Amino acid sequence: MSDISSRIIECLAKADYPALEKLYAPDVLLDMNLPTWRFQRRGAHEVSEYFRQNTGQLPNLRCTYLHENAITDTTAVVESECRFDGDGGEYLWRCVDIFTVADDRISRHVQYCTGCWTPADIARQTAEAPMVAW
Repeated sequence: MSDISSRIIECLAKADYPALEKLYAPDVLLDMNLPTWRFQRRGAHEVSEYFRQNTGQLPNLRCTYLHENAITDTTAVVESECRFDGDGGEYLWRCVDIFTVADDRISRHVQYCTGCWTPADIARQTAEAPMVAW
């Protein structure tokens, strides 16, 4: 595994998305895909600011699952789950991040995210469709 891939994994394992800023190319493109919305941001600072605003204040944010699906010299595909504490209990999201690497920098970051599940969503999913494998 390349050094940059290791550093990407380390950031995701710590649920520290803003720390990716050090790995982004100056003109990195974030392509964010949510359940009912898609948008893009360009530039290391702008992308990091998005993650800072949306994850920086979440109490007890932590990565609870991480799977490296494909790691090459130019691509890292990582599936993860993050949880945090909120009103009424624990919230979560699951996502797949696809990183394209050029010149030892992340040039493109695509994320497919479930959006935040509330404690009620988590309880319903657990009752109606319990997971058989992780």
